[in-house]
Amino acid sequence: MEKDLQENIVGSYRGLRRLLGKRFKDNFVLSNRIIKYNNLEEALSDFTNYEKILLDRKDNNEYILKKVTATKYYIMSLLNYNIPYEEYMENTIGVTVKTTSQNIIDDIVKDVKTKLEQLKIIYTKKEIYEKFYSFSMNKEDLKEYLTKELKRQKSIVESYLELEFNDECIIEFVDEEVPYGYYLNIGEDKYILNVNINMDNSRFNKASLRYAIAHEIYGHAMQLSYWNKFIKEGIINEICGCEEDYGPEIIQLEGVGESIVYFVFKDEIDLEMEVELLLDKLHHLVQNNSYIMFNSGYALEECVNYYCDNYILGDREFVKKRILLSKEDSFYRANLYSYGSSLITFINISEELNLNKGKEFFRQMYLQPMTYKEILKYYQKLKLEKNI
Repeated sequence: MEKDLQENIVGSYRGLRRLLGKRFKDNFVLSNRIIKYNNLEEALSDFTNYEKILLDRKDNNEYILKKVTATKYYIMSLLNYNIPYEEYMENTIGVTVKTTSQNIIDDIVKDVKTKLEQLKIIYTKKEIYEKFYSFSMNKEDLKEYLTKELKRQKSIVESYLELEFNDECIIEFVDEEVPYGYYLNIGEDKYILNVNINMDNSRFNKASLRYAIAHEIYGHAMQLSYWNKFIKEGIINEICGCEEDYGPEIIQLEGVGESIVYFVFKDEIDLEMEVELLLDKLHHLVQNNSYIMFNSGYALEECVNYYCDNYILGDREFVKKRILLSKEDSFYRANLYSYGSSLITFINISEELNLNKGKEFFRQMYLQPMTYKEILKYYQKLKLEKNI
């Protein structure tokens, strides 16, 4: 790609984020160009033009094209274009929306009940919160536990992927009224795992804490670190560093984060982790069904009832807000569906590939940004090689 076109696209991403009042990760790209926009219409015109240019190229980079298309659709949504849900998903995160059958949902619930019984826990919201998410430590002991777990997982991940990860990663506690137990912050020179100790919103056990470190640090942070490294070395186009979690990158990023336990830590899945993973899977599939329902014309209350009837830990007010976001917020309309979609895709791949091919597949996710279709194509290639 010509340097001028490449820098213009990066400059447009930088300018768009500035227009929207959002931070741009300057350390993830090479150029300093910024294209200033007075309004969204100007940005839409540029991204529409970039899409046309890329479509006409014989050496077209599929990932960059889909990324630009995703941003075009995102801006159109911000401008209140009437875009059907299916079309929006296809052209932002790159997937076809699909309802999970009630039989599959019921089977997962049955499995959760059975495994909780083995832990002598009844399948009620009260019992799950009081007996399953019952891990408690003071901040000093919790910090020590998490730090040790961070170091323990590092050698396992590096051995599995045959990749080193030496970026600085730290753990910090926050006390916030947000519905997240943990989340990753990307600083200028380090990655920060924020652990929310607000007990009204955060509930932990050892399995969920192990999962948090694997997902956020050795999934997201390590993956982004390698993309950043290869951008600076000229191996990956710097446009890929303009990360936007409404576009094709979110499927790959969340696919790795959501499924890392199934690939790297498969031998460590004990009964407690099985329940944690099943509840996570159930949650994502149920909420995706509710998003599809709401965007298909079902009444909000009906969608909330479906969600809470099938996911026992659902909080009605939180669920209501989430479902509304899936239709009314341009970013979350694309982003929220990606978790369940990527999780199921990557679980299926982990089950279909043998150990060596699974390692090869998962390692490549850290080395090269791919669209959803490119991920499936790469998986099919490895699967055919296995059968030769």
